[in-house]
Amino acid sequence: MKIKIAPPFDTHVHFRQKAMLTVVAPLSAVHFGRVIVEPNTTPVIGPVNVEAYKKRIESHAPGVDVLMTIYLQPTTTPADIQKAHELGIRIAKLYPEGVTTGSESGVSNISDLFDVFAEMEKLGWVLQLHGETPGIFCLDREANFAEHTLKMLVNHFPRLRLTMEHLSSKAAGEIVVSLPDTVVASVTVHHLLITLDDVIGDKINPHLFCKPVAKRSEDRDWLIATVMSGHSKLFLGTDSAPHLRERKECAEGCAGIFTGPVAMPLLAGLFDKYGELDQLEDFTSGRANRFYRQKKVEGQIDLVEIPWIVPQDYNGVVPFRAGQELNWQVRRI
Repeated sequence: MKIKIAPPFDTHVHFRQKAMLTVVAPLSAVHFGRVIVEPNTTPVIGPVNVEAYKKRIESHAPGVDVLMTIYLQPTTTPADIQKAHELGIRIAKLYPEGVTTGSESGVSNISDLFDVFAEMEKLGWVLQLHGETPGIFCLDREANFAEHTLKMLVNHFPRLRLTMEHLSSKAAGEIVVSLPDTVVASVTVHHLLITLDDVIGDKINPHLFCKPVAKRSEDRDWLIATVMSGHSKLFLGTDSAPHLRERKECAEGCAGIFTGPVAMPLLAGLFDKYGELDQLEDFTSGRANRFYRQKKVEGQIDLVEIPWIVPQDYNGVVPFRAGQELNWQVRRI
């Protein structure tokens, strides 16, 4: 079997820097026509630095429309938003301080940035949220954030578009779908496929450790059912997050799952399993393009039902499903 779809839009990807960038960016370039790049690498802070980082990415991912984000800090001002806007940036990322890898420069008191959010709202930006409340039980962090912080932002900034990234729980998902159309959520491939049991249920698998952590089977099943229903608020954001093997297989392993080379083949297999291949294009490009107000990327990709074996690693980075056989491949037209 072969299907053709519009070039997918990955609304959440980590490309890192230096040697890592040269490895992972070309892999995404094969599968995606547009990406939103996360800023928590080193990290990249400030509009001018973001613009320089974009140019480095484009040199290793030719043909991909690269959308950049700025990293919100306690010191970010409305003037920073205005400067970024002049450079063509339209997205900001909020990390609660210390909640995940590279969030040490994040925000501890979100109300301190209300003037920044107001400027973003005025200029028509999107605020992307790592939606977890630090300091409480890990399985409850996302739902707590949605119940308190997400609702608070909607109440204070009703015209600000908000993306709850890497949705992983039924409780938070039900809040997202209940809120106005200014609120959406991205969904990763791995949260559609694994539960916490896969991470620590038998032996510890550090390459499946991510933030937010994988949840219970009922959370995964809710995500699958809602995505397969064609719900307009949920779309793809892989959160592909590469780390070298030694930074995963250690006493304090980094959070992140590297799905860039396998995301689309896995999604094709999953949508095919549920008889919903006709929904794949809208989930992987249509809904996100509409929300981010982007034109459709020209061209197509082929998804071909031909088995292949996922490599054990890519220059020291272990991918999701390493060494396993997948039934679908991507061919860029």
